[in-house]
Amino acid sequence: MRLGCGLAVWLCAATASAHVVYGTKTLAGFVAEADLVVHARILASEYSVSIATDDGTTRRPGVEAEVLDVLKGNFASDTVRFVQHGHGVAAFEAGQEALLFLLRIERKRELGELARAGAVDWVSLQEHGDVYPLRPATRESLLTAVRNYVAAAERPESADEMMRLATLALLDSKDADLAASAVRELAVAEPGALVSSADLPALLGIVEDPATSMGVRCALLAELERRGLVAGTPHWVQLLATPEPTRDRITAIRAAGARSQPALRPPIAALLNDSNADVAAAAALALGQQGDEPALADALSHDVDKVRFAAIRSLGRIRTPTADRALNGAADTHPDSATRRRARSELEKRKRSE
Repeated sequence: MRLGCGLAVWLCAATASAHVVYGTKTLAGFVAEADLVVHARILASEYSVSIATDDGTTRRPGVEAEVLDVLKGNFASDTVRFVQHGHGVAAFEAGQEALLFLLRIERKRELGELARAGAVDWVSLQEHGDVYPLRPATRESLLTAVRNYVAAAERPESADEMMRLATLALLDSKDADLAASAVRELAVAEPGALVSSADLPALLGIVEDPATSMGVRCALLAELERRGLVAGTPHWVQLLATPEPTRDRITAIRAAGARSQPALRPPIAALLNDSNADVAAAAALALGQQGDEPALADALSHDVDKVRFAAIRSLGRIRTPTADRALNGAADTHPDSATRRRARSELEKRKRSE
C-alpha cells in the first residue's frame, strides 16, 4: 500500500470513529452499489421479516421508513420496507431521518427464500455504524454529495466535476465520518483525480481548520503531499503546535513521525520536554520512525518512566550502532531499575530476532 493511502486510512480510523477502516464502503461506494437511494424517516425498526421453509424459518430484522425523497432509482410508494443482512445491522431509530442504500433482495443469493416468497423487496447495504443520519449541521453537505455522486454516474460527461464537488462537500462538512469517507476516496484515486491545484486554497483551509477532525486534517495533508500539490513540512509543524486536546496532539505527532522529513525531527524532539507525559511519549515513539538516535538517547534520562520506556522501544527499532550503545548504557548504568530491565529486555528481543 502506498504511504499516502495507508496513512490516510489509518488516521481516519484512529480519530473519526471505530468503524471507519480500510475496506469499509465509502459514501460514493454505497451510492454506486445501491439500486435505490432514498432520504427517509424511520417509522419502525424493531420487527422481523420471516417465512417458513423446509429447513425451518428464515428470519431477518426489518425496517419500515417513510420516503421523503428518492435520490437514485425508481420508487413510487410513500413507504419502503427492507430487511437488514450482514455481520451487524445498522442501528436505525424510529423518528430518525437518514439516507438508505437499498439493493433489490433478489440480488442477495443468501436471501433467496425471502425473495421467492415476495415477503420484502429490498435489503439494506448498511451495516454496523453505516447509518448516515441527516442532522441539521451536515444535512446539506451530505445530500449535496449524494446528489453529485448520482449525477456523476448518470451523466458521464460531467462525472469529474460532480465527483469533485461531492469530495469538497464532504471534506468541508466538519463531520469526521463524512470527511473520512472523502479522504479514503482520495487515497485510492489516481493522483490527478477528484481535486486539483485550483482547489488547494479550500483544501488547505480544511487542513488548518481546528473544527475539522485532526485525523482528517493530517490524512488530507498527507494526500496533498502525495499528489505533489503542497510541500507539507510547514503545515506539519503547524499541526504539531496544536495546544489541545491531548488526543489531537498525539494524532498530529504520529502522523508527522510517519513522514520521511528530517526537518520534522526538531519540532517533534522539542515535544519530549512537554509537560504532558502522553505527548512526550508519543514524540519518543515518533522519533523512532524518524531515526533520531541523539534525541532518543537524551530521552533516556527523562523524569517520567513512560517517556523513557517509549525511547527504549524506539531505539530498539532503529537498530544502528548508536542506538545499540544507548540501549547498552541504559541496561548497565541507568539509575532506575525498571529502566534497566526494559533496556535489557529490548536488547534480548533484538538478539532473538536477528
